Amino acid sequence: MKILQTYTLLFFKIIVIFSALSLLAYLLISDLKTNLTETGNIQFTNVIPIENEIFKDFVYIEGQVLKPGKYELQEGMRIIDLLELAGNYTPEADVNYLNANLNLNEVITTNQKIFIPKKQDTNKTLININTASKQELDTLPGIGESTANKIIAGRPFKSIDELKDTQGVGESKFNQIKDFITIFP
Repeated sequence: MKILQTYTLLFFKIIVIFSALSLLAYLLISDLKTNLTETGNIQFTNVIPIENEIFKDFVYIEGQVLKPGKYELQEGMRIIDLLELAGNYTPEADVNYLNANLNLNEVITTNQKIFIPKKQDTNKTLININTASKQELDTLPGIGESTANKIIAGRPFKSIDELKDTQGVGESKFNQIKDFITIFP
């Protein structure tokens, strides 16, 4: 008799668990409300896009623009488009330097940083980290022969910020040299 009660109780627990799982599955499936399109593909009607910065790509513009900062990267965005978003140049911007060294029609890549220098900032010679010799890199503050070799090995750089990922160049050393380097010819 006791065995019969044990099996009955076990059977009852199985029925309750199965019923709960069935109800949960029904609620999940009915919440999706899928429809088949004419081509036979499934179309989800209740999918809401997630608006979250984690899934967006950004670009940065600094220096002599009216609204420096971080901007969402749009597909096919060019440097000239970013300049328009940033309110264009300030009167202090060295437009001659930019015309000679910046391709405004270049398509921007994710996390690229554009720096617009002041007229006086261009009096110093910027070192192109993609083309400089070991001796030229060695003239940068805090950069020795060993770090220069690591920079050369890490080429090409799409932005000067990528230099921070090079062994021997951390945030601190990067901040020392960022005003003296470029990736533009």
